[in-house]
Amino acid sequence: MSSVEYTYSIKEDTANKLLDNDSLEEEIRASDIVTALDYIQADGDDLGVWFKASLSSGDETILDGVIAEHTGEPIAEDPTDVVLSELDHTTSEKALKVAPTKLEGSSTLLVSHDWCDRTTWWTDSVRVLNETLDDSGNGIDFTSPNNKVNWIDLVSGKVAYEDNWADDYRVLVYVDDELVTEGFTIDYALGKITFDSAQTGKTVKATYSYENGSTWKISPESGKILKILGTTIKYSENVSLSENQHFSFQLFAGDTPYLPPTLYKQMKNFMECAVGDVRHVPAHGDIANDMIELDFDYMTSKDLTSVYGLNIRVKVSNDEPIGGEWACVQAKCLSLDV
Repeated sequence: MSSVEYTYSIKEDTANKLLDNDSLEEEIRASDIVTALDYIQADGDDLGVWFKASLSSGDETILDGVIAEHTGEPIAEDPTDVVLSELDHTTSEKALKVAPTKLEGSSTLLVSHDWCDRTTWWTDSVRVLNETLDDSGNGIDFTSPNNKVNWIDLVSGKVAYEDNWADDYRVLVYVDDELVTEGFTIDYALGKITFDSAQTGKTVKATYSYENGSTWKISPESGKILKILGTTIKYSENVSLSENQHFSFQLFAGDTPYLPPTLYKQMKNFMECAVGDVRHVPAHGDIANDMIELDFDYMTSKDLTSVYGLNIRVKVSNDEPIGGEWACVQAKCLSLDV
């Protein structure tokens, strides 16, 4: 019995207008077609599929579908088994020599402000431009007429990597509209400028940022995916949350809450939920109290995509600083292109 041919146009009848004979044969033989395939043959843009006998209408419909869905992808080669006994051992203990591979993307270490010090809460701060300050009466001390206190201090080493964005929050002082850079000190908590000598009869102005909430944000740059691999909570041993005060971690899409917040109502809650190392760091240098470091290692990364405006916001519930010397959150991340 002679073979029966079924003809197709490669350009019109295949999914991506490509053909791989071997993979197409596999796809036809793996289908529910009952009649045995003989061979296939391409001639220019025409494809001939030959069977041992005529196809039933049902088999012909199946064949049409196989041809239409064929992508032209070649058959994947079977993986080659590696026999460990055949490898060259490079140590006297006959142990395999293994080299770690570098993760894709650029590593990014994000460090929050100090939850015990309002003058570091830059994320939600408000910028005030060229405000004329009030003279206390001695020509030396000047303060905001609007009683704006807790000016942001990103020049005194209170926050890691502060130099990267200090210029956006720096206090600028003007005397009779001339910028001055010395001859005064700044009390950031009180929002007060104290001159070394009296400025009686002169107009003193300042540009500054003042604290307007405790929120710290973890978010990707535009066109990036931020993969959070883990976080570390660091705090001095004398830190404590007041009654009805709690930490909140919450995922947002833009400014809209995406998931309910995760709340930590007592410091022991951090200890209970930590996954990873717990370290005790003794007081040293300018650190007066011993410190605790708690790792939160994630089984899989938490991915924040800029396309959807995803960001994580960490804050204290009542926007009041927590008691104690110092506390911060550290996020270990990878930044990749979308």
